[in-house]
Amino acid sequence: HLNVLGAVLMAKNKVLVVDDNLDIRLFVKAALEAEGIEILLAENGVKALEIFKSNDLAAIILDLSIGQPDGFEVCRQIRKSSSVPIIMLTSHVEEMDEAMCLAAGADDYITKPVSARILVLRTATQLRHRARQSREASTVMNAGPLSLDSASRELQVDGIKVPLTRI
Repeated sequence: HLNVLGAVLMAKNKVLVVDDNLDIRLFVKAALEAEGIEILLAENGVKALEIFKSNDLAAIILDLSIGQPDGFEVCRQIRKSSSVPIIMLTSHVEEMDEAMCLAAGADDYITKPVSARILVLRTATQLRHRARQSREASTVMNAGPLSLDSASRELQVDGIKVPLTRI
């Protein structure tokens, strides 16, 4: 049991696994469920996009060769509305395929075959990055008519910006 995800998994994370090969889907499911991650499965791009639209996902593990729409197109569609981490898990080993995946918006690229340990570690990295971004995104504090953004150091009262000194 790897148990490498620690505090990242305090909240239940849902990860969508998209692959046309049932054995791969079940392998990824078993590896990640052992770490406490809830897994949703899709065998093609149409099903993947349906699940994406109806769930709050922590990450997506996506194969390139899943029929039409293929993994590139699914990645592009998701990137139009979301920054959810996308890990491409594929048997394509050409540098051009990796470059195209990253250009389409993928966050990571893993070639098959992959060990369960590496898969879990790479997924944990993406979940950790997402958790950090969520914490950093919540820099605005509100109290009645006051709104303070600690990142930009901007104060607003009833939506009107109040000039502040540097200190």
